[in-house]
Amino acid sequence: MNLRSLLHFPVALLCCASYGLSLPQDSPAADTPYTVLNARFVTGNLARFPVQIVQDRLVVTCDVSTAARRLPANLFIDFESPSTLELHNKAAQGLKSERENGSTIPITVHLPGLEFQVERRQIGDDEYLDHFTKWHSIELGEVAVIGTLGGALLADFHVTFDLAAGEVILEPRAQLDPEGVTPTFATDTTALDINIKDGMVWMPVSLGEGNSAMSGAMALGSGRYDSTLDSDVASQLGHHAGDVGLVALADFNLGDYLALRPAEVPFVHPDGALGVTGLGFLEHFRVEVDRTNRRLLITPTKPSSFPDADLAYFQATWDAWGPREDAEALEAFLMAYPEERLSAEAATALLETRLIQGAQEDAVQKALEWASATSPEDLRATAALEWMESCSAFGFPEYLVLAGELGIKSGRDDRYPNAVHELHAKVGETQLELGQGTAAWKHLLAAAFGIPEDGRVNLGLGRYYESQAEELAAAGDTDRALGRYRRAFSRFVQASIKADSGPAAIEALARVQKRMASAGSDQASFSVDLVERMIAGKVRNFGAATKFKATDENTGTKVVLVEFFTNAFYGTEERGGAIGGALAQEGLMQHFSDEHVAFLSYHLPVPALDPMTNDLAIVRAEELGITDPNVQVIDAVDGQPGAGKWRQAEAIYDRTRKAILARLTSDASDEFELDLTVEYLAPDEENPQGSVSGWVALDGPEYLDMHVHCVLAERGVLFPGASGVVVHRMVARAELLTEHSGDQHGALWEPDAGSMEVTFDVGLHTVQANNEACLDRLMDEGAGTVRKLSMELDPRQLVVVAFVRDDSTGEVLQAVVVEPDGLEELRKQSE
Repeated sequence: MNLRSLLHFPVALLCCASYGLSLPQDSPAADTPYTVLNARFVTGNLARFPVQIVQDRLVVTCDVSTAARRLPANLFIDFESPSTLELHNKAAQGLKSERENGSTIPITVHLPGLEFQVERRQIGDDEYLDHFTKWHSIELGEVAVIGTLGGALLADFHVTFDLAAGEVILEPRAQLDPEGVTPTFATDTTALDINIKDGMVWMPVSLGEGNSAMSGAMALGSGRYDSTLDSDVASQLGHHAGDVGLVALADFNLGDYLALRPAEVPFVHPDGALGVTGLGFLEHFRVEVDRTNRRLLITPTKPSSFPDADLAYFQATWDAWGPREDAEALEAFLMAYPEERLSAEAATALLETRLIQGAQEDAVQKALEWASATSPEDLRATAALEWMESCSAFGFPEYLVLAGELGIKSGRDDRYPNAVHELHAKVGETQLELGQGTAAWKHLLAAAFGIPEDGRVNLGLGRYYESQAEELAAAGDTDRALGRYRRAFSRFVQASIKADSGPAAIEALARVQKRMASAGSDQASFSVDLVERMIAGKVRNFGAATKFKATDENTGTKVVLVEFFTNAFYGTEERGGAIGGALAQEGLMQHFSDEHVAFLSYHLPVPALDPMTNDLAIVRAEELGITDPNVQVIDAVDGQPGAGKWRQAEAIYDRTRKAILARLTSDASDEFELDLTVEYLAPDEENPQGSVSGWVALDGPEYLDMHVHCVLAERGVLFPGASGVVVHRMVARAELLTEHSGDQHGALWEPDAGSMEVTFDVGLHTVQANNEACLDRLMDEGAGTVRKLSMELDPRQLVVVAFVRDDSTGEVLQAVVVEPDGLEELRKQSE
């Protein structure tokens, strides 16, 4: 069933603007769908836009837009890249650049002086873009880097890099030189013939002198600062660090300007791909790229000044066998060049090298101090989080603690206030695992002051208090042990509502509650209701403002069935998803009583397995044609939204409420009488978790083709998934009439004189075992993995929903909700 009707708008066929932007045969736009469309210069046929170098990347500030939205943006300029416009996934979602059917909407890039469209974006490196923006937010003007303008896009323009003036210039592609006419240029400008290979601009270059000289080609690039030399070529020339001496490009010796960085060059050229030039080259020369005439115009803009520090770093990191892991060489470089462009990279390499070597604590501490010294003063705590990840990845938790404590010293100066709290949390968690309880408690408590709702922090504090309680209990100090157990329980409750700590916290809650009971606590036994009371006000909720009042005009004999298809990992609390539908369901359950509306929720195995997924949910979704966990279905005939942002819950509630009201007056149930009797039976040897027993009786027309369903559900199930929903309502656990059908389709209507009665007797342990078997099968089939939590049914939450389905139409004709007899007494015993 499809909730949303998809609108398919024809994509307009756009063409090049009237100024004459052509699509030359060497341009990727000539034979790919990624092309510049509708280019328009603001003034004349030239656009100059300012650029800046930020951490060795060339960045332009601009806007990107679609018909839906316009965003301010920073974009990298990567001339050697084969891409057109790469965009961060979140940016593409914000721009709504793709329709739900997968078709694309053109994206407009608004550069200073020029705007153009690209038919579709390419996928950017989200993690790298996020990290770059976080680290350089101030230099970027607090505007995120969301993607890259690639070489395949720039190939449609006449491009000039003038970094001395802080700008890049784009013009329409030049016309071919008139035949027989030799163009002239300024006296300080050198013209260089180039060739185009795989969309890249290649320049003839020769390396070295005399018998060891080597000729080939270097690609013009802007994606990195360093100009690279193929490491195999460097080794062949006997200069492993790239110090080949003469690097002849036209009339210039780039060896006077640049230290070539040994690297793998992932490109090929028939003359031999020697490397790729970078921003260091463009800082010294104004470079004009005339693709039409296969010509480069090079004008010096800055005197030569060889970067000795760069060469020293390359010598410290390369030798005859390739990349070096020489900690002493890196330390020597840092001593000589503590504040150069590559010093931070060297410090990171030093730390990783020490960890690879399994160095002693003093050597690692020194490496960490270098990492701190070479980081910006207002990012040292943020940087420490990355050092800690490195220490953890190499298996040194004790060094992780060193890194964290070093970062904490700079916490007050960090531009991200939460960084120091994250450091305290990670250090505390690690010390807890190392058995350093008191030290861990101090860090976790410090973290709790800054991020009091953090699940990991509360989980760690709960574990600390639990370990204290166990020690006190073992020493016979029951009263103090009980106090520590209560503290642990409170922290575990706070941890239980977060996706990253919830599963472990749920297990801990059940464990601690049992120990509290054995210690003489009079606290109510662990249950969904208890946890729900304790987390009230800490999670999203939605309450109905009114109760439904039945009248002869707005109701009949019909009980409406609302089936909610969802998943605990569908979306997030912030971005929306399952939480919008779940909150609306809460409101609907408060508004309508069981007398008039029956609710069931089914958890599907997408986008990820959750422990409430079972065969019944999968089969019922197949019956209704549902594939995504984002829909409510009313009487199997009316689909309503089942997902959205939490603030959209009221709109979903109101829309669904109106749809239910329309069904309440249906006369489809007038010919039926559906009765249900259920009893909960206490545990015994055969059913160690208890069982539900009873019968469903139906009177109706014999001529109809129908099935009767009887579904065992739980009113509340505790499981904090990524969606932000903590307590899941009316979770369908099992079809109770499988013995009569052999599957999940209920019992076939086989009346005797217009009546049929079907009995059932099902153990709760059997239901749990079947649901666990379903998860095992799905995991074996590659549906993912899931932690088997909240699988055991809580008898205090049980409810049974029976309904009648018309086989010819699929319509639910009648429903009934019954709570098993015996549960009230059970609840009183657990209070």
